[in-house]
Amino acid sequence: MARETATPGYFTSWSFMEQELRSTFLLANVAYRHRSSFLRCKQGKRSLQDYVMELHNLEAAVAGAPLSEDVKATVFMDGVRTGPVRTELFRRQPNTFNEAVHIAMLEDHCVRSAQGHTPHVEASEGPTPMEISFAESARSQRTQRASGRSFGCNQPGHFHRNCPTNPWKAPRDKKYAARPALNSLEATESENGDSQEGRDALLGDFAPLRGR
Repeated sequence: MARETATPGYFTSWSFMEQELRSTFLLANVAYRHRSSFLRCKQGKRSLQDYVMELHNLEAAVAGAPLSEDVKATVFMDGVRTGPVRTELFRRQPNTFNEAVHIAMLEDHCVRSAQGHTPHVEASEGPTPMEISFAESARSQRTQRASGRSFGCNQPGHFHRNCPTNPWKAPRDKKYAARPALNSLEATESENGDSQEGRDALLGDFAPLRGR
């Protein structure tokens, strides 16, 4: 072929040159290999986009002996895994490979949108700032409690619920709150009782004088 290619005007067209290069540098059964790979191609666990990309690459590799549109559409539909996309394909029954790909991609997009799927977004690892703040606050409270100090004013001798600086300090029970007033009333009555008894005793002493 070297002698033939050296002849001016040997390659009359681009397609003829491509054919000659293929027959010279590629294996004799390369077309069969690519065609067989195309016919056996399945989606499996891959995404629909990856499956379509591989079929396009294999289709371009067998351009010298292309498959019919019916065959390519059938291979594509049979290779799609069981699910809403496959159901829609068999319901619509596309006639060409490109039509089948268009229907499948549209249905796949609708399914993923309905499920709220966000592709290629990895979940962040580690605690969030709110979780870190909550953990630090809980750790600080445990430390203050172990040391016997209030974590409100950092003073020993009382808990935070009894801390004078606590704005949410619960009021004392009503019966205990009313106790000082009751004690004061009892003391007043006692004093009044003592005064009354003193007055009665004094009047009793002067009773004989009053009868005179």
